[in-house]
This record gives sequence, structure tokens and C-alpha cells, in this order.
Amino acid sequence: MKLERTGVVLLGLLLMVSMVVSSAIAQDISPRNDLLGDQNQACVSCSIPENGATFSYESGSEINLLREFGLDGPKSSDDVPPLKSYSDCEGLVDEIMEKAKLTDDADAIIGLYDLERYQILLISRGDLVLEVVYDGESVTMYDIVPELLGETRVSYSPEQVSLREPITAEGSFTTETVTRLYSVPIRLPDSALIMADQYMVTKNRTDEYKTNLVVRGRLVTEGVFYVNYGQNVSGITDRSTWSVFTLWNKCDFSSSSSGSGTVSGQVNGHLKLGLLFNRAQMDACVSCNAWLTTNDGGSQNEWLSIEDDGCS
Repeated sequence: MKLERTGVVLLGLLLMVSMVVSSAIAQDISPRNDLLGDQNQACVSCSIPENGATFSYESGSEINLLREFGLDGPKSSDDVPPLKSYSDCEGLVDEIMEKAKLTDDADAIIGLYDLERYQILLISRGDLVLEVVYDGESVTMYDIVPELLGETRVSYSPEQVSLREPITAEGSFTTETVTRLYSVPIRLPDSALIMADQYMVTKNRTDEYKTNLVVRGRLVTEGVFYVNYGQNVSGITDRSTWSVFTLWNKCDFSSSSSGSGTVSGQVNGHLKLGLLFNRAQMDACVSCNAWLTTNDGGSQNEWLSIEDDGCS
């Protein structure tokens, strides 16, 4: 019995020493500007977990999608009114929604073009955009299928920034990003001419935690950004999801979006998982601005905990 108690005490002391050393190392780590790019945006959810034993940081390179795919920017037109956000014309949007018997959440509203003779309301419907035309009396609706202009796909192992070896040497992280650019042509209801050429960007970052090459947890941080080119990110849809496999527990998951109606939007994702004394955490963010420049960043961490409940 004495030997067992002594062993428990020694294990506890070793874990405490490991935590102190790890915390001291983590405090010296700061994101590098060359990784983050020029957008001056950091992941607001990316943080070093408590008692972290290893810490990784990696950001995808900043990409301007027009240059990436060899495309010209849209031609500006003085005749096109600005795209108003839901908060700018809430009463009018609610009136149109009621007239059309639509029940979409406010988060699905991309924006409203307010013309003299009618209004054009744009609503996100997954892979489609619903165009709702209102002339003050009746409502006409059209489904717009976005046209894919280009796609990039990048896979890598996150760069190790920690100065020490991981406690669980068999653990590893991988990251893949997929970026797609779409054109969303908005046509006048009484003309075949395109009134405005909206863009839709889907930015998907998948982080996986593996032990012995088997996936234990997956965080997919995905944002759909509707871009009014050169003006603002008119709408953002958060499609982030999580998966935890093979006896591991999901301890915590959260996601959020920010920047809708401004010149730069971002989606953040967070996942913590555990099994007995083992812990792992992944945080990520994806972003897009009004000039179709995208970026991503994140942190990954694995450590051992004193508690054996798989989550604390």
C-alpha cells in the first residue's frame, strides 16, 4: 500500500513539473507576422490550453483569389446601389419575408438592393442563393446557382513551435484547407443584363488529431463568405462541424462568426477531446476580406491531465 501511494505521489509531482515547464514555454510563444499575413487578424479562439505540453502553430499563406485564378476584378457600375445589410433595413426585409412567406433566420440574409421600382433581397440557401424581387405588391423568387471560378487545396502538418518533445509521442496533427471562389450573378428581373456580380467564397480548414495513425478527433472550421467586391463581406454562414472517434470523448466544441457587414469576415472553431488522462485540443480560424483575400490560422495541443475523467 505504501509503495502504491508513493507511486501516485511521484506521478502527481512529475505531472505538476511538466505543467509548470510547459506553461513557461508557452508564454514565450507568439504568432509570427509572416504566418498570419497582412490582414492583421488573429484567431480570437486560438489559445494555449491549460497545462499544455506541446504547442503547434500554423497559418496558411494569405491568398488573393483573383490573382490565384488569373481573373480580372468585376467592372464597377455607378448605377448599382449599395447592398444593404439586414440591420440597415430590417423593417423592409421583414415585410418582404412575410409577403413571400419565408421563414429563414436573419443569419441567412445576405443583403438587400433597394432600387426605385423594386427591391432585391438575397438569401443564403446552402449551395444556392435565393433572389427575392419585391415591387411593393407582389413577390417573385429565383434560385441562383453560383458558378465555380476556381479551387485550391493544400495539406500540411502543423509547424512545431514548442521547444520540447510531446508527452504522447504517437500523437500527431494534420491540416488541410480547401478554398473555392464562386460568381453569383444578380440579374434585373426585367432584363437579361447582370446588375451586379456578387462573389461567394467557401473556406474550409480541417484539423485532425491522430494517435498511432488513427484519427481520434476532427475539427472542420468552414465559413461561407458573400462578398460585395471592394465594399464589404455582406454575409457569413458558419458551417463548422466536429467528429470524435474510437472511445474518445468530446469535451467542448464551439464556433462563431464575426465581421458581417464589414471589410473582413472570420469564422472560428474550437474542439477539445479526451480519453482517460489524455487530452487534445484544436482551434482554428478562416477569413476572407472584401478584396477576396483569404487566410487561415490555428493551434493544436496535446497533454496529460491529473484527472482521469477524459475531459477535465
